[in-house]
Parts: sequence; C-alpha cells; structure tokens
Amino acid sequence: MVVSVSASLNSNQRVQLNLENVECTLANAQSVKNAVTASTVKYYKNNVDTLFPYSSVFVTPYCTGLPDDAQLTPSPAPVPETPTPAPTPEAPATTETPAPTTPDNYGTYETTEGAYGAYGTYGSSNRRQKRRLLEESEDMEGHLQGMSFLQELVDCVTVITIYDEDSERVQAFMENMDDVGMDTSRIRIQKEVRDEENSSRGVWNAHTRAWKWGKDNKCASMLIFEDDAFFAQDKYSAKSIMNAQEFLLNEKPFDFLLLGYVAAERMYAREGASYDLMKEVDDCIFTMPLFNSLHAYIISGDAMEQNADREWYLPKGRHVWNMDREVSRLAHQGEIDVVAVYPSIAFQASHEIDNRWDVDKKTQELIFQRKANPHSSRSYNFNLLEHVSDAHKCVSWRERRLTTTQFDVDISVILTQIELDNMGVTANDVMVASHDLADDTTSAQASFFVDLSSEIQNEGLPAQNSNTLQTSSNVNPPSTDTDDDEFPEYGIVLLVVGALCIAVVSVFAILLRKKSSSDDDDSNYASSRVPMMDEKSTVTDSTTVAVHDL
Repeated sequence: MVVSVSASLNSNQRVQLNLENVECTLANAQSVKNAVTASTVKYYKNNVDTLFPYSSVFVTPYCTGLPDDAQLTPSPAPVPETPTPAPTPEAPATTETPAPTTPDNYGTYETTEGAYGAYGTYGSSNRRQKRRLLEESEDMEGHLQGMSFLQELVDCVTVITIYDEDSERVQAFMENMDDVGMDTSRIRIQKEVRDEENSSRGVWNAHTRAWKWGKDNKCASMLIFEDDAFFAQDKYSAKSIMNAQEFLLNEKPFDFLLLGYVAAERMYAREGASYDLMKEVDDCIFTMPLFNSLHAYIISGDAMEQNADREWYLPKGRHVWNMDREVSRLAHQGEIDVVAVYPSIAFQASHEIDNRWDVDKKTQELIFQRKANPHSSRSYNFNLLEHVSDAHKCVSWRERRLTTTQFDVDISVILTQIELDNMGVTANDVMVASHDLADDTTSAQASFFVDLSSEIQNEGLPAQNSNTLQTSSNVNPPSTDTDDDEFPEYGIVLLVVGALCIAVVSVFAILLRKKSSSDDDDSNYASSRVPMMDEKSTVTDSTTVAVHDL
C-alpha cells in the first residue's frame, strides 16, 4: 500500500504579558485573548503573507486566579476578513430617510424649575474651612466624597435633558450624582424640547439657555451636565476632584473648567496646532484649546455673560456644529480660556443616539461605547498629555499604586501544507517570523507590541504604553512539530529494502555461528586419534551428517 502524508506546521509560543490595572477575571482574559489573536494574525500577515489565515491562530490566556474550567469563546475575526463590511455602503442610504424623526434633540425651551435654582456663595472664612476639609479628604480612597465639597464651591448646578424628571435617563443621572455625594435636591433640571430639524442647533441652544439662566440668576459659576453624564468612582477621579477644588479655591481665572472631555493627538494634527498650547495653570489643571464634548463642565459668571447670546450657525461645508466645537474653536483662537482637569473624571453613558453627527451611524455608536468607558476615554487624554512637560506627575500616584497582572498567553499557529502552498511560503518562512517575534532587538517585536497595545485599548481595557508593555513582557522562542517534505511513495520501498538488509545480515550471523561450532567438533575428533569402527559417513547437499549404527 502506498501512503502519502501532507506536510504541516504546528508552532507553539508563550508570551508573558504584564498588564497594568487589569485584574485577572474571566472577562479580562477574554479581552486579552481577543487582543492577542488580532495582533498575532496581523503580525503574520505583515511578516509572512497577506493571505495568512485567521483560523490558523489559537490563543489561550492564563492568569493566577482564573478558574481551571474557565470557558473562553473563540475570538471574533477582524472586520476586514468578514463579509459584513460589504453592505455597509448601503447603510447610510437606509438611515437618511428617517433621520429627521429619529433624534431626540434639544430645542424649544421648557423649564421645570420648582425648588431648583441658585444657592449661596461662600465667603473667605468658609473657603478656608473647605480647604481644611479638602486636605482631610485626601486620604479617602475608593469613593468621591470630595464631590460634595466641589458642589459647594459653585453657585449653581444644572442638568440639561429632553426627558421628564421621573424618566429612566434622569433618574439614572440622579442616582450617580447621589452615589458620589452630591446633593441632588440642589440640581436644577432644565427640560428641553427636541429640535427635529437640526440636532446640533438644539444642543447649542440648550447650553446657551442654561447660561442665560445662570446670568439672570446671578450665578458666579455654574456646574452644567448633560443628562448622560456620570462620574467614574475610582482613584483617578478622587485625585482630580481634589485638584479641581484646589483650583477653584485659588480663584484663578477661567471661562470653562472641563471635568469630562476627549482630547486626542489627531485633533492637533488636523489643525496643525502645537502641543505647546497646553500649559499647566495649576496642579494638574491644563489649558485645553482643542477637545470634544461638553457633558460636564463649570462655567464662570463672566463666560456666561459674554456667551449667553451666541447664535447657532453652520460653517461652510458642515452639517453639524455643536457647542463643544464652537467653544474649542474660540479657545484655539485665544478668545476664551478653557482649562481641564487631568485625568478626566466625568464620562457619558452609552445609549440610543439622540443627536446624529456627520458620520455614519455605526461609527457614532462605536464612539459612544468608547466615551462610556473611562479607560478608553482617558487613554486619548493620556496619549496627548505625554507631549506636555511634567504632565506625568499627575498620574505618578497611579504608577505607585498600580496593580500589574501577568497573563501567560499560549499562541499556537497550525498550518496545513495546502495553506502554506496557497500563500506560497514554507514552514521555515513562518518559523523565521516566529523567532523574530521572540527577539526583542527586532523591529518586528516592537511593531507587534504597538499593535497589541492598541488592540488592548479597543477591547476596553486600560491603555498600555507600548514601550512599557514590551520591556515588561517576555516572548519565548517557538517550539515546533513540523513535517518539512512530502513523504514520497518510494519511502515504503526504502523500508522494505532496509528490512531485507537486516534479514540478510541475520542469516550470515547464524551461518557464522554454525561454522564456528563445526570447527570445534572437528578439532576434538582429530585430537582423540581413536577410530570408530561402526561409524559411516554420508554427504547431503554439501553438509556432513554423522550417522551411528545402533
């Protein structure tokens, strides 16, 4: 029987990842699995062949505390390799028609003031008392008691919404405010009616109406929220709240103090702006001329006075122009003073789209998800503020208290000969790339960790510095189980010939032993010198046989 065996490659490699601020949980292990799988496939596509199959990579993560029977789902294939992107160009066409009726937008003003309104300011003696309370609260870890102190340092608090006070959206907002220690009975609810003709105009007018109310009610400052805002209750927020309080106690000038925002490097690249525009004006309070989002901020009395009458407009070529874009534009031009706490403390809950942007709906939904995740949202600010001298001190306390988890990740690459042939590569080509991945002197490993840090962030895990991730992690050389050549048909013949050779050698060995025994008998016979009279001899087939007469 002729047997033919196809060659294959089975490469196994372990990567030890040290991830900062990532606990060993089943959900995080799944995210690590997804991130490593995506990065590994991309690595081999870049370093072996673009046709490298996604299905050939198998990733299994381990960490101390993960149950032995933990069940992780297969990592989803990257979007470019799935057929789903094909129909996406038709999606905008289907969503264009209902666009005027879908958004719940801010428009005509309708207020429910009731007991909500401005409350008193505090004199210098009260400020000194607050400063003492601030110092006492610095040791309070894990909750945001400091928010109650911050609330007392502003005259008015307003939340803008299009929903009723007893709606799920408003109640969720109030519950979060109560959780962080704010007095919700002193939060004014500004009820708006959606502007169905243009959503960005509705949002714009909602903010200017809040400023007009603050101006008319003599608010020296006002804390303004959109109804999807919430505070992250972690050490980042606790530290930044203290810095915001200190900034207000120092009475330094500002127009807008951002508690929540998204600022990214690409904004500066798009505008051709210098990172030097960001300057520290107080402890971890930075000027922030380019940003997105106005969901949580403090506006000064002077800023309300100067900007309450701004009328909405659309720049040429734009379909959406929200108030955050306008405030950012004015700050970039130096007309108003925008500062921000770093790290940010307020974020936006993910929900159905109320206000359409000039991007496709799927993209906007993904942006909403990232803005709702404090880790993902803050990562943009972290990357941007790395360009500012001494900004690292604002997160140095984070590094001192950092929790690092080691994930041992097994990566298996299994390829059949057919798959190798389809790519036009050999098993050795794949192994060279695997060894390069384990060599920390190669650019291949560096690019792998840059991509991995990005994929980790996309999974919603805390942002990881790619350089730190590479230097703190370890990639073991691959171990393999390969068949490099096709097993030919004449292999069976070779086995048969080998067996025959062994048989021939065995026969010669037996004959030599018999000949040696015969020589010994002849020698004994000759030495006796006594003839045996009854002995006869006969010859058969050249072999002498002794016959005895009985």
